[in-house]
Amino acid sequence: HMINVKDGSVSFDRGLLIKKNMRLDEIKSTDIKSIDEYGYTSVLLTPQSVDGEQLIGRLYFNLNKQLEGVSLVLKNDFSDWSEWSLEQELKLDERQKNWLLNQIGSPPYTYKWGTIWAGYDPKSATSSIYINYKTGLKKRKFRLFK
Repeated sequence: HMINVKDGSVSFDRGLLIKKNMRLDEIKSTDIKSIDEYGYTSVLLTPQSVDGEQLIGRLYFNLNKQLEGVSLVLKNDFSDWSEWSLEQELKLDERQKNWLLNQIGSPPYTYKWGTIWAGYDPKSATSSIYINYKTGLKKRKFRLFK
């Protein structure tokens, strides 16, 4: 399985392994599409695949450059926001929930190392699978935009 529920690690077909407390400098540059800095660091991965399914992954690193979370989205049919619709996004959400169910079983997805959530977020108008690692740091509310 792509997601190891024992430790929260995520492995992709081409050998990329994402794990709790991973540091930014442990990721090969060939696996990185772009990096954004908002106080914390967001890394967009190059497209990855698992069992023939294409995924878009984004990694979130805290101020100490330690991995706090992973966002995964199954590749969908629309190429940009002009083609977006709520109906399509909800279909993607359902597809992702079914995919996660096939990968690791039924929710709740709460573990000693953290949690996994799958759903539609109306604030960002996106559906995703989100892996949140417990880091021992106090939770902060990130401000994406000033």
